[in-house]
Amino acid sequence: MPSTNLKQYDSVGGFSVSQTPIFDETRNAKNINSLELKSDISNTSRTDYVVTAVNDGFLSFSDASRIQLPSKSVNFITANVIALNTAGTGAQLSEKIESTVLVTAAGDVQHLSSLRTIIKDSIPETESWSISPFDAGLANAWTYQTSRVGTSTVRWYGYVSVVSGNWV
Repeated sequence: MPSTNLKQYDSVGGFSVSQTPIFDETRNAKNINSLELKSDISNTSRTDYVVTAVNDGFLSFSDASRIQLPSKSVNFITANVIALNTAGTGAQLSEKIESTVLVTAAGDVQHLSSLRTIIKDSIPETESWSISPFDAGLANAWTYQTSRVGTSTVRWYGYVSVVSGNWV
């Protein structure tokens, strides 16, 4: 079906929601919480997220919610994560985690496999920091569990890309 311009849309200076710019005048997306890209292949999409945590816990959004995956889907999830010592000593852990995750019709999340690449590990010898895929124990929910053993305050940041396809 060819696209049809139902109504002329023109927004001088960009487009905003509640006075916060979402698209600027040069067509750049800004100030968005997540971005979902659709494909011309039915029931497929890619969504990107930014999540965070402090010390031990779970990577999540500011409201503590977790990434939601569609039911009856297979998901290819790539997380680029960095953990930083907030004291500014240069200690850090940077990893890329690529996972395959299945979600049943009932919303049961099943972690099938992961490939981990450590990009940089400069954690102090007296401490241990780690991150692991976590199916969240909740219907359709996915996240990563963070762990810190030691006295440093560790701030975790993650950029997570989810490619989902309907498997039924």
